[in-house]
Amino acid sequence: MPDWQAGITLAAQPLLEEGSITEGYITEMIAAVERFGPYIVLADNFALPHAQSVGNVNRLAMSLLLTDQPTDMKGRPVSIFLVLAPTDNDSHLQALREVANLLGKPENLAIFAKGNIAEILALLNKSEES
Repeated sequence: MPDWQAGITLAAQPLLEEGSITEGYITEMIAAVERFGPYIVLADNFALPHAQSVGNVNRLAMSLLLTDQPTDMKGRPVSIFLVLAPTDNDSHLQALREVANLLGKPENLAIFAKGNIAEILALLNKSEES
């Protein structure tokens, strides 16, 4: 991955293609990191790109990008990009809480790091049911 901006853009591409977000949302996610620093890096190698929806999110969605090599995000290495596209502030906060709870357990972060999509989806689905 050439840089973290490309990582966010590539990670969000499936959401853009399916119409869940607009190009403006990608721009806002990148601008938020430029403005506030790497606050979206929630754990070693794990970033949760997101921003205020401000009309750029059409439906609640998430997408995942795993890279072979970490990308430097303003001094923090990232190889897992989990894009969060919330439609409103409530869904934004709820999703952030759920991801933070997931990452609070080292075994869950290890599941993301392994890159097995079936295991990651099972983990995320299990989190939604809780």
